[in-house]
Amino acid sequence: MVHELKIAPIYFEAVRSGKKKFEVRKDDRNYQENDVLCLKEYDNNAYTGNEYAVTVTYILRGECCKDGYCIMSIMPDNTINSVINKKNADVKPQIIYDKCRGYKVIYP
Repeated sequence: MVHELKIAPIYFEAVRSGKKKFEVRKDDRNYQENDVLCLKEYDNNAYTGNEYAVTVTYILRGECCKDGYCIMSIMPDNTINSVINKKNADVKPQIIYDKCRGYKVIYP
């Protein structure tokens, strides 16, 4: 499953640079390992247009986390990021996850 999430610029850059390899989030979306987080940079009450995709590799829940939150280990999803960063794309692709076939990119 793909989750679109807002992220502050300071954290966005830390994830994109590889320095930050985890996400702490409210556990209200039934996050699972292998889900994709499409992180959308959000600054001054508006999206900046910058996006970065990561795959969830591990989820920590329970007594080590604040009640109702989870900590997710993440790694870049280079397949999706190559599509997101395509310089000359006139339209944004839609990314769909199918459990049997994996990721599928559709251009509208």
